[in-house]
Amino acid sequence: MDVDGSNGAWCYNGEGTSPRWEYCVIPSCSSQEDDEEMEECDAGHYMAEDGCMQCEPNTWSEDGASSCNQCPDGKMSNAGSTSEDDCHHEPCEAGHYMTEDGCMQCEE
Repeated sequence: MDVDGSNGAWCYNGEGTSPRWEYCVIPSCSSQEDDEEMEECDAGHYMAEDGCMQCEPNTWSEDGASSCNQCPDGKMSNAGSTSEDDCHHEPCEAGHYMTEDGCMQCEE
């Protein structure tokens, strides 16, 4: 218990205003019961503050992700992609052809 009778923590507000110290709300660790109730996101989605969100284009995720992974350089994917295998090379421009390493210029 603090000297003022509260059970909380005091934090410096860093703004140089008065009061410089203010009562802070520090979240406690969740209980096992809370963890069991937490929703797990499907592949192609990630957990955000507001729940599951679809991964953006050029990213992917597996089941239970907290963020999406970026496709390797030079590769792209549709929104909601579920594995790195969904990432593919960007289409080649005219005068080029596709290889495993990307677009190569056609010989003349």
